[in-house]
Amino acid sequence: MLLILGLFLLRESRLGYATGLERGFSDWLARNADLRDQEAPLTLIEINDGTLSDSRTWPLPPIDFALFLKAGISFHPSLLAIGEVLNWPVDKQNPDPNLSILHDQILSCPKLVLGAQLGFPNDPDLLPPLQNVPALRQVQGDIAKVAEYPIVEQLPSEELRLSVPLGFTNLPVPEMPVRSVPLVFRYCGQVVPSFVLQSAMLWLQLTPDDIQVHIGSVIKMGDKLEIPIDDSGMMSINPHSRFSRIGLDELLVVVSQIEAKQTPLVKAESLKDKVLLLARTDSGARTFMFPSGHKGTSGELLASAIATIQNQQFPERSPLWADFLIIGGVLVFACYLYELSGFGAVFATLLALPIYLMGAITLYAATVVWVPVVLPFGLLAFALILRLTSPSVVSEKAR
Repeated sequence: MLLILGLFLLRESRLGYATGLERGFSDWLARNADLRDQEAPLTLIEINDGTLSDSRTWPLPPIDFALFLKAGISFHPSLLAIGEVLNWPVDKQNPDPNLSILHDQILSCPKLVLGAQLGFPNDPDLLPPLQNVPALRQVQGDIAKVAEYPIVEQLPSEELRLSVPLGFTNLPVPEMPVRSVPLVFRYCGQVVPSFVLQSAMLWLQLTPDDIQVHIGSVIKMGDKLEIPIDDSGMMSINPHSRFSRIGLDELLVVVSQIEAKQTPLVKAESLKDKVLLLARTDSGARTFMFPSGHKGTSGELLASAIATIQNQQFPERSPLWADFLIIGGVLVFACYLYELSGFGAVFATLLALPIYLMGAITLYAATVVWVPVVLPFGLLAFALILRLTSPSVVSEKAR
């Protein structure tokens, strides 16, 4: 009977109604596990509350982004990335001269990716012309569940995007705990990379032709690394991915200190050969709930996703054989309960639960692999009920 129940709970925890409880348990592990992975080669350049003061509101003017690019280039990063869409209202009679400065800075960047947004038209009968986007050609598997968009809703200004790779920053619904981010989308029949995947490609010095997408399995980044994805093209993020942070204003101060030959707040070597991602982290942009329990911004989510790829630590559920091992362990434990008195059986079961939780936390902290909770707890509870409603071996021998 326990074996049949175990197989039923196994199915429900993987494919049925209990999957939500299992994901909630994985969030609990993320909040309580102490992961000590290495710091990824990424620095988040923060547009924070200090940057967006009363006199400087969002969107920032083009000159701020030009200053970021000029400063970033001086540190010799592996990649510069801007997660926000660089687009401002155009005044043809009084054009902003800073746009030309920003354009010149973009042209001087050896490797840069800019953010863009896919979307839906207000009038589905009036579709804008197709945009030239980077398409992935080596795609295998069923793409039916990959998110599809008919238009590019937000693009950088035309003079800024002509010679720069774009990455689409569409993310899941902010109200839900965000455990994964999309790596691919569909746009008018083409499979296109997200901002995260585009950044990883440029960081690894790969082109779209080097990428092999196996929907529901992995994305092969040439022969350098693999990224596991589900059947919708989503990748699980490690909420504990470590990366450095520095405010945009602090970055500009560091540059001025280096130019003045003063001791900088941050050593220049700490930013060399890293991905420098500029994104908002101010309180007004904190709309995403992380599995660890705190609210963050889309920029922090993008940074966590890129760092997850760089560190190659993808949260995943334990394999199927581990579930069968848990079922077997509970069956052995259930036989042991019949050797105990009723009080002893209750005590042993209550002791087994925290031991399992401690083991789950330890495993998650070491490997970012989470084990099920519905399967063992459900089986243990049912095994205890069976023991309490039937005589034990001890009582039979006493008779």
